[in-house]
Amino acid sequence: MTPEPTLRIVPETKTTGGLRLYRGRWPSVTTILKVIEKSHLDDWKARVGEEEADRVVRDAQAFGNRVHAIAHKIATGAPVQVEPEMEPFAQAFRDFLETCVEEVLGAELTLVAEKREFAGTLDLYVRLKDSKGGGKAVVDLKTTKSLTRDHGLQTTAYGLLLTDNGHEVNRRLVVRIKKEEGAHGKYYVREYKDHTADARAFLAVLTVFYWQKGAQIQKIRAEKDAPQDDKPR
Repeated sequence: MTPEPTLRIVPETKTTGGLRLYRGRWPSVTTILKVIEKSHLDDWKARVGEEEADRVVRDAQAFGNRVHAIAHKIATGAPVQVEPEMEPFAQAFRDFLETCVEEVLGAELTLVAEKREFAGTLDLYVRLKDSKGGGKAVVDLKTTKSLTRDHGLQTTAYGLLLTDNGHEVNRRLVVRIKKEEGAHGKYYVREYKDHTADARAFLAVLTVFYWQKGAQIQKIRAEKDAPQDDKPR
């Protein structure tokens, strides 16, 4: 059997008016999910102060970006030099691949669902080992302290992007690379199995997003599509 090619489609992305848009038209999954109120974050910011909260968020994002960059190179077989302090997290990802994944079908894969009017970049699209139940799965990597139901909506969105572009998806996993003291080098996998409920919830969030931001997006699209003035400047 001829192996499926590794998928990698990277359209242009642009942040306009606080919205991350692909090809200047389609909002990203993470942008869409921001319409979900997260009151616990507001409470935390009020407790620790805006400056400290911003510092913690920046540090967490920087760490997550480093882990994702390393994981992408490992998943695609690219040469990777890992700093000593990041090696435990790299090893955790290697262990996940060795234990659970038969084949990586796509990494950092960006897709657009034009009919649904959204886009996104998923971390991994894999074929799981038979010993882990088999199937083709969308996999999202996290370095957060915990996993929530919201992460199920994110993986649902990525699954919709894959299926709308002709790819089979029957499982959704989130892999948390642990960073807490004493857990370096370990990972935790949570599978989201209620595909119907999560899909309904995400599509409802998508509807609310366009209710809130639709006029702004239409204006951005109209400006992008407007004929360019050929006069010299």
